[in-house]
Amino acid sequence: MSNLLLKIILSLNIVKNIIFNRYSKYPKYVIDFEKKLADKFSSKYALSFSNGTQAFEASLLSLGLEKGSKILLSKLTFTSTCITILKNGFQPVYLDFDKNLKMILDEDILKKDISAIVVTHAFGYTNETYNVKKIKELKPKVKIIADCSHAHGAKFNNESILNFADISFMSLQGAKAISAGEGGIIFTNSKDLLNTMIQLSHPSRQLIDKENLYLNIPGFSKFGKSRIHPIGAILASNDLENLNRKNTLLKLKLKLIYSLLKNNKYLYLPTIDVENTGGYHYGIPFFIKKVYFKNEYKKIPIKKYNYLKYDRYHEFSNPENYYKFIVSNDKLIEDLKIESNTNDIRDELYFFDLDWLKKIKIHNLRKEISDFSSFLENQ
Repeated sequence: MSNLLLKIILSLNIVKNIIFNRYSKYPKYVIDFEKKLADKFSSKYALSFSNGTQAFEASLLSLGLEKGSKILLSKLTFTSTCITILKNGFQPVYLDFDKNLKMILDEDILKKDISAIVVTHAFGYTNETYNVKKIKELKPKVKIIADCSHAHGAKFNNESILNFADISFMSLQGAKAISAGEGGIIFTNSKDLLNTMIQLSHPSRQLIDKENLYLNIPGFSKFGKSRIHPIGAILASNDLENLNRKNTLLKLKLKLIYSLLKNNKYLYLPTIDVENTGGYHYGIPFFIKKVYFKNEYKKIPIKKYNYLKYDRYHEFSNPENYYKFIVSNDKLIEDLKIESNTNDIRDELYFFDLDWLKKIKIHNLRKEISDFSSFLENQ
């Protein structure tokens, strides 16, 4: 019997048992899935979640920070990160980033009472790891959480990026390289942090090397139930096995893009070591001034940075303002007024669409990127 056929039979058997309610709590294959992820990314522990937001929230709460604690993060961040910080009563401190997608570290800010730092390895690039190492030198006691949702399988100096932070997490949402349909995962080498996250959000889960005090209280956890759906673990496990192949193909295309555009004076490609990238999401980033896009380029699907500039909104500046916003029934996000003078580096950030890049053949990619380079030269 072939390995593929055996996997199909085993998966169908698992699905059948789920449908007929023969599994409860933590079936063995979910634990095996977590161990497989931990081994794949060279982490001591992995813990699965219902989504990436819950994974980040458990990570943040496991640090035991006081309300009002300052959390440093890049302005190149994502909705769930900002909102999770605010809704749990912490104060976000937003930092600018440069054209290599790295936070611009202000050493004066670091000297202040910063309780934790969230770094985002955006779009599969790992340049923030330089900042992680610098932060540890300047402020060794500060806790670091890394968002690796776009960087499945990415490395830094041939070492998994997951191990540079105290806790790293990934979204396993449908568009991610490893997809559970909806899901999340945390990685840590700290048994204490892992046990804290289990108590926060995984009822009936046995603690590591400790007696679980909550086993006799069905459904109880300190914060809420955040377990991954069993079918999601099956889906993600299959993606995990194909991750190296997908990353290898995209790296070849990424190298080609960089080789063809490296001398184009009208755009800037973030400096990267292509071999250390991985996972990817949304698109391949580049910076270009608006003047060079005065005529729309229709041959290649090019996207623009489309996330809110949270740092510019009164409602996202502190927990109190955010709470007033979420309890207001008549105030929608479209009604918020952004502050004046908000032009910044995000207005120059564009992407080659990732779905297009996955589908296009190498020889066609060469022609399309060359034509795009010529288009910019003639603007």
